[in-house]
Amino acid sequence: RNVIMKGKNWNSSYSMQAAKDDDETEQFLLSPRSHRRSKGTTGEMYSHDFEGEESAVWRNHDINALFKDAGIWWTSSRARGLMRWILTLLIGIGTAIIAMIITYSTSLLISVKFKASLELLEQTGTIPDISLFVSFSLFYVFCANWMVRIEPMASGAGVPEMKTYLNGVAIPRIVRAKTLFMKAVGVTFSVSGGLPTGKEGPMIQIGSGIAAGIAQGKSTTMGFDTSFSKFQDFRNDREKRDFVACGASAGVAAAFGAPIAGVLFTLEESASFWSTKLTWRTFFCCLITVYTLYLIRSASSGFGKMEQTFMFNFGEFNQIDSDMANYSVWELVIFTMIGIVGGLVGAVTVHISKFFTKRRKTMSEFSKAVEVHLVCLTMASCAFLIPLLFGQCTERPDPDDEQANYTSQEQTLIADLVQFKCPDGYYNELASLWFVAPETAIKQLFHYRAPVYDMTRETFSTATLLLFFIPYQAVFSVMIGCAVPGGVFIPSMIAGAALGRCLGHGFRASDPNGDLFADKGTYALVGAASCLSGLTRLTIAATVMLLEATGTMQYVMPLMIAVMAGRFVGNMFNDAVQDMQIRVKKLPFLETDLVRGEFGVDGVELTAGHVMSIKRPPITVHPICRVGDLFNILSENPSIICFPVIDPNKGDVLVGTILRKTLCTLFQHKKFKNDKPTDPSIGNLSWAVLQQDYPRFADITDPECAINEQEKNCWMDLRSYINLGPYTIHEHSSLGRTYRMFRSLGLRHLCVINFNNHVVGMITRKDLTHDALSERANEVRQSRLNAEASPSQNIDSSAPIVSAAPNTYGVL
Repeated sequence: RNVIMKGKNWNSSYSMQAAKDDDETEQFLLSPRSHRRSKGTTGEMYSHDFEGEESAVWRNHDINALFKDAGIWWTSSRARGLMRWILTLLIGIGTAIIAMIITYSTSLLISVKFKASLELLEQTGTIPDISLFVSFSLFYVFCANWMVRIEPMASGAGVPEMKTYLNGVAIPRIVRAKTLFMKAVGVTFSVSGGLPTGKEGPMIQIGSGIAAGIAQGKSTTMGFDTSFSKFQDFRNDREKRDFVACGASAGVAAAFGAPIAGVLFTLEESASFWSTKLTWRTFFCCLITVYTLYLIRSASSGFGKMEQTFMFNFGEFNQIDSDMANYSVWELVIFTMIGIVGGLVGAVTVHISKFFTKRRKTMSEFSKAVEVHLVCLTMASCAFLIPLLFGQCTERPDPDDEQANYTSQEQTLIADLVQFKCPDGYYNELASLWFVAPETAIKQLFHYRAPVYDMTRETFSTATLLLFFIPYQAVFSVMIGCAVPGGVFIPSMIAGAALGRCLGHGFRASDPNGDLFADKGTYALVGAASCLSGLTRLTIAATVMLLEATGTMQYVMPLMIAVMAGRFVGNMFNDAVQDMQIRVKKLPFLETDLVRGEFGVDGVELTAGHVMSIKRPPITVHPICRVGDLFNILSENPSIICFPVIDPNKGDVLVGTILRKTLCTLFQHKKFKNDKPTDPSIGNLSWAVLQQDYPRFADITDPECAINEQEKNCWMDLRSYINLGPYTIHEHSSLGRTYRMFRSLGLRHLCVINFNNHVVGMITRKDLTHDALSERANEVRQSRLNAEASPSQNIDSSAPIVSAAPNTYGVL
């Protein structure tokens, strides 16, 4: 090891002193944590750092591990791999258990509300009826909103935030145990309150929170920490990101009982960084999630046959004619038209939601609470008054009619029809959609049909479907982003199913025999897929999710066509709802690549020198410096997280970078020297000590980092802690190359250098956001206009632009 690590250059020198340091590290990690810092989050977003530091300390740590594994079969690498799979298994089990608790709790609360309201409906007048129903709904929504007031990160579906998190941005408290609990309880009450929202979207954030907690082996909320030494291989941004991706996939799998769709959803929509190994792990996690659901569901029957219901059940689609599909090939054109309509509906919904999302940014917490209660009051009034005022009483079919050939599922749906002020033997069509649980409503739209000997009979009239679709879709458009936990998947599919079934009525009206067009359930399914795709712009994941949830492959082509048409039409007008929320909330999300010409002609001329952070010159440090000077640099630049290190003995060339957290940890452990050091290998902190406080490292403002007057004159040797392989880019590199390098590698900072290897600036995530690049393009445009107005000044538009704005780099 001495041969490998020692050399004439200080960049590669490191001695056997590290063995002694490792012993000190073990004692430090096994000691009580009372003397160590436990700083909470600051409430500000910051970028993840997916690329590790290649310092001499890190190299020593890596080589020590290799020496320990020499000559043995069960190496630390194999142990780490096994531990990774065990943690993934626990994530799947935990997600399934939470999903079942939410499902059972929601069913219980909904049944209590409807049972009490229907019993009172049969005994008293209209005013007491609606007052009890509205009171139940408002109380449930109040509880859901209170969870958000306790933990604001539990609001909404959480998909935009998780998408941004997996893109490389650490959003405070997004995967904390407190957020997980508030999200689970809140979504239970919001769905039970009758709001047009779903519990499927929040399961993505809940699964991610479970994954983050299990993978890190600790919980800040509960003050629980197993041991850094046992989980040190997973306490870093890269490993945590991959575990969170597994949790997000498990959330989708638990919601729909669709393990493959869970993998595809994370691949298509959530994760920005993907690999083959991560595909295996997410698939395994989803498999364990659904398998656990099977075990829980079948426990009462001795793990025998079970009812295939998950968090949300679409029911079973059967073939009406044996060995024949339920639709004709020529109807694929009609399904394309339905997809177009669904795309238009989704685009309009995004536009309305964008207006209210912008408005909520300026609203107080009290105003947001009033808003969600008004939405609840509107929804409850619609659910009660619309069936009461416009409900059509239709004769209830006989579920035991042998000629009708009803399946057991259809017999259950007939039993779920709501009488609601209708005579005995009749049901209220509108109440059977409004005054029921969401899963009952969508199953009625998908599967409730007329007897086979009278297929022209309407089970839900066109007027009924319109009176359900229009108010429901309007309230849902306003509801998106309200201050309660809830998702958009199920509401968009319920509205789409009503729209698709209504369009199916229009086509079937031209066929007096009723055998030319597909059944109404097929049109309802296609409508649900098109509206879901029009709103979220999901394609592959949406198709597979619906196929797995329906349990039939005959609808592959209709669903593929509908979701593609919905996506294409929706993209013509605006972004997907989750992307819209990312933009409105100004989350620093970086797309896969820039669109050429997005910032105009002047934007094409942008280089790394233009887009780097506008503070000049960058704040640099030397390999060996005074403690007082370094303390002042850290105190005066609290937002800078990475400092370029330049060597004054070599003409101030860039020799590496060092992180703020590393410097603060050195101050925390008082790694000072009275005399100017010559050997960089004496008394260094080990890699484990530098990383053991992840992700809440010491800061220069903490009391343990304070220094006295005598210590200010001491020296600090940084040479063993410098990242000797920093990512750099030339100042004249194009914006496209700069963006791809930063985005694809998942960097937190990028050094910009000139021809002499002098650092001239730093690029961070905030410099590559859409707003920042637009500002830089405008500066280039103004520079060009000035050059045209004053040609004698000979202004070079390709040179880096120095702005006088007092900004700093490194915030993200």
